[in-house]
Amino acid sequence: MVNEERAFDPARRRVVKLAAAVPALWLAGCGGGDGKDDGDGGDGDREVRRLSSFYLETRDGTRIAADLWLPDAARTARIGTVVMLTRYVRSTGPGSPRPEDDPNYAYAQRFLEAGLAWMYVDARGTGASFGARGGEQTSAEIEDFGDIFDWIAAQPWSNGRCATTGVSYPGGNAELAVRLGNPHLVAAAPMFSYYDVYEHLSMPGGLYSRGFM
Repeated sequence: MVNEERAFDPARRRVVKLAAAVPALWLAGCGGGDGKDDGDGGDGDREVRRLSSFYLETRDGTRIAADLWLPDAARTARIGTVVMLTRYVRSTGPGSPRPEDDPNYAYAQRFLEAGLAWMYVDARGTGASFGARGGEQTSAEIEDFGDIFDWIAAQPWSNGRCATTGVSYPGGNAELAVRLGNPHLVAAAPMFSYYDVYEHLSMPGGLYSRGFM
């Protein structure tokens, strides 16, 4: 059985490369260059919280839990957003209101330092999210990505462009999100995701993986 903590460590290093490559996708939209208008004649100096936790309501009324990390750049410019949708519980509780004490702080910093927002979401029926869980990576779960992307695009700090990434299960979600054809999703960077659930996870080499299953 794979130790998820250990499997996640290489991704923390590789996200540096992802964070370095992804910003090019947003250059044309930064600083209000996408033509959006706040209604006050410009972006101005918005109040932003570095870390916010909240519920986002999907098309069927299900409330899914999300953490949103915003960089300082969001105060004055419109920025891109990287989304991760997980079933492994997005947060175990920092025991403190300080973002620096959050268990995801170091990972989030990779994106914030690149001038990108990072949104970490509990899949429906997992973590703090509501909803029934009818299976792994169901159509309803993947379609939640569309609601997330649309919500992000409507925010005053967003340039309307999103990417998605993840390791293992979240990596598979990143791949499946592409099939939605959502106009706000411009990049997907799955890491260490499986290709075939049957052959790679449940029956590798033709033998039932009892421990993993």
